[in-house]
Amino acid sequence: MAMSETLRQYFASRHIRYEMKWHPSSATSYQTALLAHVSPMQIAKPVILKNQFQHYVMAVVPAKSKLQVKIINEMLEHAFHLAKESELQASFRDCELGAIPPVGQAYHMDTIVDDKLLALDDVYLEGGDHEVLIHLHKEDFALLMEGLMHDQITQLEPYGRFYYH
Repeated sequence: MAMSETLRQYFASRHIRYEMKWHPSSATSYQTALLAHVSPMQIAKPVILKNQFQHYVMAVVPAKSKLQVKIINEMLEHAFHLAKESELQASFRDCELGAIPPVGQAYHMDTIVDDKLLALDDVYLEGGDHEVLIHLHKEDFALLMEGLMHDQITQLEPYGRFYYH
């Protein structure tokens, strides 16, 4: 697959420039970072939440960070909790489970992005499968996230004894 058709069309419609970076198949964002030789801080991953009204929202966060759901709940004035992967198949039909692109707006999902990602020179994201990362330069990632809610919604999470920067 390499890149979901939904994502490809969304990028084309907004003139988002990108590069594809192949890597051995991986199961987690941290493993992907190691196999692709990029910092986990540079990998944007989606965390999908839902509330009691079955409204979904995607938080786009660095792979090495932990989402602070309390901040999202305060921002949106609702009680959100983590959605189950099995609930997402209908919304992300052209993606493998666990490889959902952190581009909720392409899938008509409200999206909030962590400010840490907006400050990076290079950002990588899953494109729909477990073997390709999409590489975006700062300007294109900013264009992709333009107009979305954003804030400091994560805290750094250690891997082993070290923090990756």
